[in-house]
Amino acid sequence: MKSKGEISLVKNIDLLILNRLLPVIIFTLLMLSQYAFAQETDILSLDDQRKIINTICEKLDEIHAFPEYNSDICRGLFKNFEEGNYTMSKSPQAFADQLDRDLEILRGDKHLGIFYDPQMADEMGKENEEGEETGYLTPQMIEDERKKNFGFNEIKILQGNIGYLDLRIFFPPKYAGETAVAAMSFISNCDALIIDLRYNGGGWDEMVTFLISYFFDSDESITLSTTYSRYEDEYYQSQTLSYVPGKLLTDIPVFILTSKSTFSGAEAFAHYMKQFNKATIIGETTRGGQNPVEIQSIGYGLIMLIPSWKQIYSATEAGWEGIGVKPHIEIDSKNALTVAHIEALNKLVKIETDEKEKKKLKWIIDGLNARRNAVNVDESILISYAGKYGDRTIYYENGGMYYQYGDRSKMKMIVISENYFIVEIYDYFRVRFIKENNSVIGFEQIYDDGGVKTYTRE
Repeated sequence: MKSKGEISLVKNIDLLILNRLLPVIIFTLLMLSQYAFAQETDILSLDDQRKIINTICEKLDEIHAFPEYNSDICRGLFKNFEEGNYTMSKSPQAFADQLDRDLEILRGDKHLGIFYDPQMADEMGKENEEGEETGYLTPQMIEDERKKNFGFNEIKILQGNIGYLDLRIFFPPKYAGETAVAAMSFISNCDALIIDLRYNGGGWDEMVTFLISYFFDSDESITLSTTYSRYEDEYYQSQTLSYVPGKLLTDIPVFILTSKSTFSGAEAFAHYMKQFNKATIIGETTRGGQNPVEIQSIGYGLIMLIPSWKQIYSATEAGWEGIGVKPHIEIDSKNALTVAHIEALNKLVKIETDEKEKKKLKWIIDGLNARRNAVNVDESILISYAGKYGDRTIYYENGGMYYQYGDRSKMKMIVISENYFIVEIYDYFRVRFIKENNSVIGFEQIYDDGGVKTYTRE
């Protein structure tokens, strides 16, 4: 059976996805997966294991886009078998896990792998209600992704009119197209955009090119790459679209967040946005999986992912297979969003001509830097600020400063400098303490529009 999709397998059992025209399969930790199965009762004999390895080698000879590696891969698998390395892997699950690890060691291609999923193996090739083969994208999988908003996990506007899109999968436009258009419309009035791919394991190339087209202003499609399938003996071109619904975002700064888990189609998106100077990449170097795959059932509930597509043309000199996409700004991925937010604001400050707006942007940057970089102030100084200031009260408790207005809840204060503080929740003002003859006499409540209100200490 010829597949209509491709999958990328994340070996540490992250998301399992692909980046071409072929269906995407997603599963998380096997014990927690929504496709989890009943406890295994099957035990593989040595003869079963030998048959499975034979089938693997046959599939590689039939499908693998890099046949020059097949002999070494099969020789290595049979060597492990003859040396008894699989004697403890008696269940299909355990055997699949061990084979998957061995394939990565023998080849090093993160798209080449095996997993155990008898339910999926049984569903492969069945017809849907329209009489079409479901392939690997079953109605249940589509419904599960719909409940996850087709990967559009979070969309919001950050301070400074910076758009933020947390995208977890590039799901096919046939199903996710309306959601994608709505997401792009929501952020269309932003002055800068952050696209978070730190938890994105890949997806359909159709969605990759659909979204990337919002950042290319061209009357003609731009060919990003051409790949050849050894299995299907056909070519596929990855191209931008000359038209997408809504407003293009070609005139704003774009930042893409990456991590060590960013893989496959997500890497393709980041790579082309980087190579065409459409975005600044911030975070960690990605996993490094470029070669699209075929998915094949090989019996015993085992499913194999085999890279079957080979790139024969790229609009860029660089690729990401085995090396990943290197960010412009390398930083621990958990800090990437704050760094990107600050970088976006700094870019806007440089191009802003209105001094009032520029001050507002710098105000936000100060606050983000304060939250990112802790400032140490001597405890005695902090204690000296505690007291009543009219209907405001400042507390020093458990090593921290707190602000209270009347009988409302206490709000934690974050240090910007020795006498200058942010009050959590209240983004529109800051507190600056005033001293006279080394004694605290009050504080100024400084607003983001430049206004100042003074509170005298009682």
